[in-house]
Amino acid sequence: MLRDRWADNPSPFNQDTSDAAERALLASVLWAPHLLAHADRVQPADFRSPPRASMFAEMRSGFAAGWRGDAVALARRLDFARAALPPGCLGWATALGQALEWDCCADDEEMAGYVQVVREASALRRSAGRMSVGTRHP
Repeated sequence: MLRDRWADNPSPFNQDTSDAAERALLASVLWAPHLLAHADRVQPADFRSPPRASMFAEMRSGFAAGWRGDAVALARRLDFARAALPPGCLGWATALGQALEWDCCADDEEMAGYVQVVREASALRRSAGRMSVGTRHP
């Protein structure tokens, strides 16, 4: 489980685990929108990837407005919002295919783990950024 891998190495440099948690969280919410309730404390700024932050923001605002979306509808929303695409992607339909963990749909417990990893990784990145301000690097 991702939460266990994260507990073994909670670090802003543990990008594999935090990226997997971001992808799994997004795919889970897209497949089962009720899981968004478990991510009420997650903010778009908590995502390491700006495109994934855009995806989360669009899903959150869309589902709050009663949107019953799917991946195609989400791609359209992101195109309409002119959200910045990930490098190497020609459109949001392609980007979603690459950015989400499609083989996972979390249950409540797994979703709590994804949320924990995303939030802790975000806090560690912010903390590491504050510590490095004013530090000279060779």
